[in-house]
Amino acid sequence: MCVIQTAAETVIYTHFDSFNCHYLEFCKTFETKKIKLSIKNNMNTEITTEHILLDHLAITNDEIAVTISGDIDTECATRVCEQLYSLDRKNLQFIPVLIHSGGGNVDDLLTIMNCIDAISTPIMTICQSCACSAAAVIFALGSSNMRIMAPNSYLMFHESSMGAEGKQLDIAASNNHFLKIDKLINKKIERHVELEINFFESHPNDLYLNAKDALKLGIASHVGFPVIKIRAHLDMSFEIKSNKRHEIEDSNKRTKFQKITSGVSQDKLSDTLKHL
Repeated sequence: MCVIQTAAETVIYTHFDSFNCHYLEFCKTFETKKIKLSIKNNMNTEITTEHILLDHLAITNDEIAVTISGDIDTECATRVCEQLYSLDRKNLQFIPVLIHSGGGNVDDLLTIMNCIDAISTPIMTICQSCACSAAAVIFALGSSNMRIMAPNSYLMFHESSMGAEGKQLDIAASNNHFLKIDKLINKKIERHVELEINFFESHPNDLYLNAKDALKLGIASHVGFPVIKIRAHLDMSFEIKSNKRHEIEDSNKRTKFQKITSGVSQDKLSDTLKHL
């Protein structure tokens, strides 16, 4: 650890091996406090706190983002969907999904696609090096203006492949099924990123796109390194109770101590506070 002091601020720099991240903390005397986390997987997060009680706020990568790395299989799809549903309940402005994958199983891709469609929070997809096959589809399904590629990354789209054995009619049926799945996925991407109709059918071979090419086509929204910025503040208020007995007969309205969690709408919050 090294400490650098100036007239305006004290800078503390620490390296945490357990999180594989750097923690840079600015303690300013009369200004807001900034904590900059260079979290693993090349995603920078900057947290600004506006109250001394929040000075030790710590947010890990898993608390705000999802990582897809390696093969997309059933285990990966299950974990990704669990994280997406969990983060969707946290009332975030968007959910970053960091991608470094060569692809995987079509059925598991469909599981993740259905999960993305089901949640209400926008999805930010970040391609860190490569997003191929199923991973490229997930990247392309990121929300509008939230598909980001690192400068030296690339995408690869292609038809699904299969290995089948058995009767010829069964093999033909399987082949027909996967052709329909390919068409469904291709049409979904074309509509989502506003590609020309039958774009993928006009590229029957493996289609490799570097960051600049993907940006020109509109599959990527930005090329660069995103910095996720979080601002945390503390609000306090008070009310004056009237000089009378505050007995509440209805036990359902007798909540004296209450914790309001994130995700509660203002209307619900107002209705709740009326009964306190």
